[in-house]
Amino acid sequence: MNTVGLRQLVTEATRVAISSETIIDLVFSNLEVDIEVCHEPKITDHSTVVLYWNRNEIEKKSKLIVRRDYKCMDVEEFKRMISAQLNVMDGDSIELVANSAINVIVNSLDKVAPRKAIVLKEKWKGKQWFSGNVYCLAKQRDTAYRVARISKNVNDWELFRQLRNKVVDECRKAKREYLEEKLDKNRKDPKQMWRSLKEIMKGSSYNNEYKEIRYGDNIISNVEEMANKFNCYFVNSVKQLRIDSSEDGPKNNIIRH
Repeated sequence: MNTVGLRQLVTEATRVAISSETIIDLVFSNLEVDIEVCHEPKITDHSTVVLYWNRNEIEKKSKLIVRRDYKCMDVEEFKRMISAQLNVMDGDSIELVANSAINVIVNSLDKVAPRKAIVLKEKWKGKQWFSGNVYCLAKQRDTAYRVARISKNVNDWELFRQLRNKVVDECRKAKREYLEEKLDKNRKDPKQMWRSLKEIMKGSSYNNEYKEIRYGDNIISNVEEMANKFNCYFVNSVKQLRIDSSEDGPKNNIIRH
């Protein structure tokens, strides 16, 4: 590659196993490109190779979300705090008492369920299928990977592989259930139906690509067969819409010959 002016830029192992570390993913370029090998999070045996292009472009900003953390909330303590303060509350008007009660509730919530700032990275926006269960499994997988890489123990690597496969299955299941629910919910709204269809074909309204769909109890990966199933689905949906509209519409006694 040097003879044509190209250099291999990856210098860190991209596939780490119990007995070997291999640079199996290569990047050749004639430009100065920054490369980073990210071992976490990972789904397959290969680590992610990230390329940082040396060009000026608008950086996609992350979104900051502030929400309450109810996971460790002590409900009984919350009741006790409110009760203790409401019993000694006094005021000359209903408005004053109401405002004081609201402040008591909010202040008590701040103690038992404090607000928590969460950074939502650009790459996760639109991925509404991403659930708390997927997140917890991914954390377990990454922890198992760190342990296995340090210990080089066969059992630790086997645990990591099991968790990795479990995350893959859970992601597929979550995507499928989310999209099926969305399609079913919007089947009487053609506009929203097409938006959902675009999301299926493109990913989260951007550039993801779905390689397969679930139709009944079968998984279909052939592109033509997928297209035919969608065509049949929409044709049947239109027929059903006509039936529903005729049943819901006004009745008349016109007889057509």
